[in-house]
Amino acid sequence: MHASTSCMRPGAAATLAGMIVALLSASACRPAIAAEQHPPLMPTQDATVTYTVQPQGQPARLVTVRFGGGGSLMRIDPAAGPQAGQGYAVIDRVRRSVIAVMNPQHAYLELGARDDMHNPFLLDATMQFTHTGTSAVAGQPCTTWAISSGGQSSSTACITTSGIVLSEEGVDSHGQHGRLEATAVSFAPVPASDFVPPAGYTRVAHTAPDAPAGAT
Repeated sequence: MHASTSCMRPGAAATLAGMIVALLSASACRPAIAAEQHPPLMPTQDATVTYTVQPQGQPARLVTVRFGGGGSLMRIDPAAGPQAGQGYAVIDRVRRSVIAVMNPQHAYLELGARDDMHNPFLLDATMQFTHTGTSAVAGQPCTTWAISSGGQSSSTACITTSGIVLSEEGVDSHGQHGRLEATAVSFAPVPASDFVPPAGYTRVAHTAPDAPAGAT
C-alpha cells in the first residue's frame, strides 16, 4: 500500500460505504449464548454470496458479499448499476470499522471504529430465535428461524449451518420493511488479499462536508 496520506472529500465512496453499512454491517462484539438456542451468529467458513437487497421505498440492489477472516471480515461490492466496478467496502466486524476503496481514484478511505454498526436484518445475540423448519435458497439447504428483538422489530430468515444468511425479511425497530435473498453462493476459500486495499492505492483522509454558515 502507498504510505502517503492526502485529503479529499469522500463523495461517492462515502455514499457506497454508507449504503453498505446500512444494509449489511453488524458488530461482532456480542455476549455468548448457548449454540442450540440460535444459528451461528457469524459465518464459520469462507463464502461468496450474491444478494438481491430490497430496502423499503428503494430500488432493489444487487451486491456481492465475501465472508472471510473466520467470519469477522466482509467485503461488499455493488454487482450491478453505475457503482459496479467503481469500488467496494471492507467491514471488520471485530474492529467495527469500514474501509471504502475507490477504484477510479486509486485510493481508499478508512472510516474508523463505529459503535452504531448494527442492523436488524443481521444476527445478534440480543435477538430471540425460534426454529421454524428447513428450506433451500439458491440451491443451498438452510434452516428457517423467526427472529424478534423487542418492540416491533421482527423477521424471518433462512440460515445455513455455517452461519450464512441466505434470505431474510422483516421490519426493524423503526417500522421499516426490508428483505434480502441470495441468488448465487460459493463456499470456495476467499483470499485474505480480498479484504485489503490494492497495492499502490493511496490512503486519503476522511473530511466532513463544510458546516453551514452560522453553524456552531
